[in-house]
Amino acid sequence: MRSISYRIDNDNSSDIHDYDKWTPEQLANFFAKAGLGQYHEVFLKHRISGRLAPLLTNDQLKEMGILIVGDRLRIIAIAQALGHKARYDKRTKTLWEGTEQLYFSECAKCFWTAGGCCPDDPSTYRLTSNHLRVKTVQPARCGPFRLCCSYQYNIDNLDLSKVNDVDIMGEPAPCCQRILCCAAGKDHVVISTPTASDGRMTLLIPQGEGEKVATMLLHQIEESQMIERDYRISRNPVPPKCTRFSGAEDRIPRFWRTSDRPFRSTQKVAHFSHCCHCITLHPVQWHPA
Repeated sequence: MRSISYRIDNDNSSDIHDYDKWTPEQLANFFAKAGLGQYHEVFLKHRISGRLAPLLTNDQLKEMGILIVGDRLRIIAIAQALGHKARYDKRTKTLWEGTEQLYFSECAKCFWTAGGCCPDDPSTYRLTSNHLRVKTVQPARCGPFRLCCSYQYNIDNLDLSKVNDVDIMGEPAPCCQRILCCAAGKDHVVISTPTASDGRMTLLIPQGEGEKVATMLLHQIEESQMIERDYRISRNPVPPKCTRFSGAEDRIPRFWRTSDRPFRSTQKVAHFSHCCHCITLHPVQWHPA
């Protein structure tokens, strides 16, 4: 069966990232812009909001009184595209951006870069709903001078569902810089993940921002891991629990548990082979008696 798609772009939608909060009136106006204004009152009558639109089926639209097959297919395609576009915008939305804090103060930066003759190249951070993007730049230089025409960079996209822990470590500025330059410290946000080369990734950010960034990271990590668990469960659902043999191991007949006696019932063994998740047996070699 050939599927029908509908593209949502800037020409037929304005702001759909929060479509699930639309009222039936807003949803009806959205479909009216797509050329389905004749069903404006139908959506209002049946109280179809933005959250319910992607759940519409062909039979439900028929029950609502939309008899034209082509219009029903268009409504379903638009509703599905609406959900896809909103999920894409949510995944790619930038939640936080930052730059690596290399120096404690502007005075230290001016000193260590020779007044800007030997510029630094800090890493940049970008957090989305599922990934943390760390871009490290390695520019080509001619002595202390940076060449703008040739440079290398590395982008590490950290999957938040693979993160184990997030810790914060504060580093105060040296005493001389605190006294002379009023320098602030740094916050080290340490991310523990098996995907990193040394098992962890460290973000250097200005003092005071570490707790905020760590809280955002932990929230997104929890969301990503929850989505990952739901996906695994949907792919490998847990079989229903056995009710016929739901006792402990000592309730199983002895000739089922020991390897020195053969099994007496092929029927029970066949049933028990589908219920091995209920009770763990010792591996045995058996032949039906």
